[in-house]
Amino acid sequence: MHLKGCLHCHTTKSDGNLSPEELIKKYREEGFDFVAVTDHGNKPEPHCYPDVDGIIILEGVEVSKGHHWNYIEGDEETLTVWNHPFRYDDTIRDINRCGKDVVEITEHGDFFYNVETPSSKIVERSKLPSVATDDAHSKHMIAHSWIWVRVSEKAKDEIIRNIKKGNFSVEKREI
Repeated sequence: MHLKGCLHCHTTKSDGNLSPEELIKKYREEGFDFVAVTDHGNKPEPHCYPDVDGIIILEGVEVSKGHHWNYIEGDEETLTVWNHPFRYDDTIRDINRCGKDVVEITEHGDFFYNVETPSSKIVERSKLPSVATDDAHSKHMIAHSWIWVRVSEKAKDEIIRNIKKGNFSVEKREI
């Protein structure tokens, strides 16, 4: 089966303008099966996000020291995402040595980077799988881009393991 998911979004617990419940419900309305809530700052208390029927919540944090990156937890597995690589003067060596599992190819979900830009060529030639994310801070930013993860069961660790293996595809909303 394939699960539709978001790996990067924010609530009123940091710089987003939707409460955790509003954000999660909006993703559910948009047909998402899972969402990683990655507010800036400290890691959230375990299970601090509301349960919304039909959607898996992956708890995480966006670390904003130097480069931005997300730390996302399953039950036992973790996923690290190199955020916003095109904001910085990153090289292939930087990306390959960053120690992260995947790298973003979107900026706030609004667009995929033009594959002809030097930065896009660097990410394309890196060893990390590329993910599409919303980085949503408001309602209008939700469901601009996402990933479809191939899984055998609907479970947090299964989602993370398959992202790490590259068992996913990326998609964006047509405007």
